[in-house]
Amino acid sequence: MTQQIINVGTLPGDGTGDRGQVPFNKVNANFTQLFASVPTFPIVIGNGGTGATTAAAALTALGGTTLAAVSQAYIGSQLYPQTATELAAGVTPTSYVFNPDFLDPRRYGAQGIGSSHDDSTAMTAWATVVNASTNPTSTWPKSLTIYTTNIPTITAANFTLNANGGTILAKPITSTTPTVTLSGTNAAVRALTINGNQANFAAAYSTGLQITANNPTLEDVTITQTSAYGLVIDSISTTNTTVTGGNLVNVTLLNCASTGYQFNNCAYFNIVNLVEQNNGWGFQQPFTQPGFAFGGTVRFRSHHITFTSCQSMQNGREGFNTNQGAYAIKYENCLSWMNGDGGFTLAGDNTSTGRLGEGEFCWDIELINCEAYNNWAGGLVGETTVKNLTVLGGRYYNNGRGCGMLGALIQSIPSGIFMNTTGSLGLVIKTKCYDDRQLCAITANTSGVLTATNWGLGGGAVFVPTAANYPRVALYNAAMAFQGYGTITAESSGSVTIVTTAFNGVTIASIASGWFISQRVQHNGCYIGAGNQGIVDIDGFGNLPSVGVDYGYKVFSYSPNNGQNIRNVNSELAVSPELLSNPTFDAGIVSGWTYTTPSGGSAAAYTTAGEKLYSPGGLQLVGGSSVQSSALATLIANGNNYLVDCWFEVSCIVWAQNAGDAGIVATYTGGANATTLYHPGGGTRRLVIGGYLIGANTLTLTLFSSVGKTAWFDEASIKIKHEPTDSRDYFYPTRNLPV
Repeated sequence: MTQQIINVGTLPGDGTGDRGQVPFNKVNANFTQLFASVPTFPIVIGNGGTGATTAAAALTALGGTTLAAVSQAYIGSQLYPQTATELAAGVTPTSYVFNPDFLDPRRYGAQGIGSSHDDSTAMTAWATVVNASTNPTSTWPKSLTIYTTNIPTITAANFTLNANGGTILAKPITSTTPTVTLSGTNAAVRALTINGNQANFAAAYSTGLQITANNPTLEDVTITQTSAYGLVIDSISTTNTTVTGGNLVNVTLLNCASTGYQFNNCAYFNIVNLVEQNNGWGFQQPFTQPGFAFGGTVRFRSHHITFTSCQSMQNGREGFNTNQGAYAIKYENCLSWMNGDGGFTLAGDNTSTGRLGEGEFCWDIELINCEAYNNWAGGLVGETTVKNLTVLGGRYYNNGRGCGMLGALIQSIPSGIFMNTTGSLGLVIKTKCYDDRQLCAITANTSGVLTATNWGLGGGAVFVPTAANYPRVALYNAAMAFQGYGTITAESSGSVTIVTTAFNGVTIASIASGWFISQRVQHNGCYIGAGNQGIVDIDGFGNLPSVGVDYGYKVFSYSPNNGQNIRNVNSELAVSPELLSNPTFDAGIVSGWTYTTPSGGSAAAYTTAGEKLYSPGGLQLVGGSSVQSSALATLIANGNNYLVDCWFEVSCIVWAQNAGDAGIVATYTGGANATTLYHPGGGTRRLVIGGYLIGANTLTLTLFSSVGKTAWFDEASIKIKHEPTDSRDYFYPTRNLPV
């Protein structure tokens, strides 16, 4: 055998030592025969291990004790074959340079050429070596495509994969085992695509990537076409061990059959530029909203997770789902667009797993400068109670694309922000909520083909179709009274064809000249359900009525239930005069008030200067021995004239020693509903209850001192606010632009 020795030089390293680069021979013979003649070839490892001991352990794990055992597998796969010229000419290969990284999959038989070669056996061998190594780093050449069944779990700590744009293409299996699982701490994966190959699976679901240990890092990673979840980070522990310290940068989750990402009991994660799109439609299902699962979810008491500049688009259900006891979750500059339910959804589901967080509401949620539009339901939806929600800046607009389609979703559909259920506390919402889609006058109706002035023109001369993005319309008669929903089936400049919807649908034959058609189906800007407490400051416009009396508002607090306490603090609100006949008790405690003082109780004027008095006169109220004492206010003459379609605030300065010693009650909707606010104790507090009154209404304020307790009251008030309007509402601006 003729051999010519050449030095192939030193390839770029990582600065930590030798990469195992050894000069090999240029030969005109079979490489297997060559390596058989050098069974004790030296092993030097820097990148991929910490020394010869690690290398020996890795080789032993493969059933060999020399580098030759590994190298022969590599050579047999001919990953460095003839040149293109040699292949075309049928020439026997004359030269090879054999110098890969020690943890390059090609050393173990992988060809990396895609589905035309099964690399499963090689990847099992590769994973065995990785797990037998200390601090293993695997650096792949550019653009390998590894076709493999699920790779054995990587258990080694401090594992790093630098894939250099490579792909792991899932070979269809009948197991639910993830394609890749990382269970060692401090795992890092960079520049890798995991392609779940969903179209070629029969029925079995397989997640793309599962991580079960602390401090994972993903950078420039794409997970696509999985037949189950895209990315799952979870300790998979019956003891609910928390996975902590994650960093995800430039991660894309695309076209996964189930939820794009699922973070179960994770903490202290920083997530930057995560893109989740077209996930959750179901296994091999077309994009038909609403779909099967979320874009992504954070649950099981996950906490201290920050999403920065992330996007969730066209997913089957919610875009960003925060659920099951998650707390301290922050979304900054994130976008949620065209998802099959709420854009951002807060929930307290119970999925019966038995894990911590089941059925628990979310705490301490922040959305800062976020944007949600064109979602099937609302932009931001609180499906269950939430405590300490902050929404600052951003926009929640042009949502409600599912109006008239699914009755079960109707309650959350019409709003940019919708806070449902009761018991939410600490809501602070200051943002923009509006709908500026087109509204056009109808001049003719021919069996659902409507001639509509300027339809599709948006104030310009060029027709822009929008039905693909905004398929639902609301119909109004000449008096702008809502008549029902329709779905667009065709459109052109100045013309739109519709059919009625399954729920609250318009009667097509009744549509007449003089009616209006609009794609504005986000009927409320910000809607706060009964029994919630917080403050709101909304800039909104373009909100039109719908099927309920509580639709068509820039900001709305639902009143026909107990517990309403929402303060509208918009600086433009006009405040009406004080409506109490004796707000400061200056005229004595009799004028304008009715007192109930059961046995042991009393009501007396209080004029002693000091912390318990803020005006010339106040009230000292002592609770009865078995029933609380109370003072019921009287309005000024004609005070009830103000209580029409308005925001209200009732308040009183109260001094009490202990929590619950005293409080105030606002009673509204003809006395049918009330909100009680107790003093928290510790001296002077101003207690305030706010809300909205629909139509002509009544409102009363009651002060009380609990059983056997003494409290002092002063500066009580009832004030009414009316929302201002501007030309954005009056002129109904029409915008018909591509999304």
